[in-house]
Amino acid sequence: TTLFRSYVGSLYVWRLFSTRDFDRDHPEEIKKRFISVFCVSAIAPICLLAFAEDSNSGPSLFTWLGLQLNGRIFLNSILSVLLTAILFLAPLVQYFLELSVPFSQVLKETFLEPIHPTDRLKQIRTYIVGPFTEEFVFRACMCGVLLAGGFSHTTTVLLCPIFFGLAHLHHITLHLHKKGQALSDAWVGVAFQLGYTTVFGIFASFLFIRTGHFLGPFLSHSFCNVMGFPDVSWLTDEYHELRSKRTVLLGCLVAGILGFCFCLFPLTDPALHRSWIWSIPDLVWY
Repeated sequence: TTLFRSYVGSLYVWRLFSTRDFDRDHPEEIKKRFISVFCVSAIAPICLLAFAEDSNSGPSLFTWLGLQLNGRIFLNSILSVLLTAILFLAPLVQYFLELSVPFSQVLKETFLEPIHPTDRLKQIRTYIVGPFTEEFVFRACMCGVLLAGGFSHTTTVLLCPIFFGLAHLHHITLHLHKKGQALSDAWVGVAFQLGYTTVFGIFASFLFIRTGHFLGPFLSHSFCNVMGFPDVSWLTDEYHELRSKRTVLLGCLVAGILGFCFCLFPLTDPALHRSWIWSIPDLVWY
């Protein structure tokens, strides 16, 4: 809970030193939060060191953090993103189909559209800083703490994402103040976000422990942020521009889910990635 509280608390610590309450998308607020989360990321490994004793025969701190340079780092990156892309097969096909639709507005909702310089920071936050710091704190450090504390792989994979999901609860202020939603509607939106961030957290934790690498979960997180939550309105909206393609998209949706389930274990084989972390519960480090 220390890592969870520190990460979320750091986002608001600047308000103690300023009377100006900037919106979360204000450039100054984004820069301050960059500083906060990078500071927490720099301090977070201390929590891991509190559980893991120094040992000449055991894995190093960098190994616990998934920062291995064992020759499999590029393989890990490719396979991790590939696995995530398989799950997003339908949205990817939908994206390319929308490109062929006249006057499609799809580019306005993706990272491919040229953006104003003032929005550059938001893009960096969403696709780089956010995924990097969240995966480092909630995956590399927190998974290590739980494993070093004697928790099993399964318990760690299921427990760590709960904190990751709860870390997004503070977004309720965004729904209440910026979007002006009623409290009940705000909670529905936050509960939905809590649900899918927790599910992703389970996948990312599984990926981190099975492969022993930090880069894979980080790139997968970035990829998911780029894609956004899948839009399946073509299933029910009779006026959707891709309504005529729903059979193809539905087939891709099913194929993506089945392909993801089929490839999940082979592509994350600990032996393939030379994962030290997979064997951590068998080591005496606590």
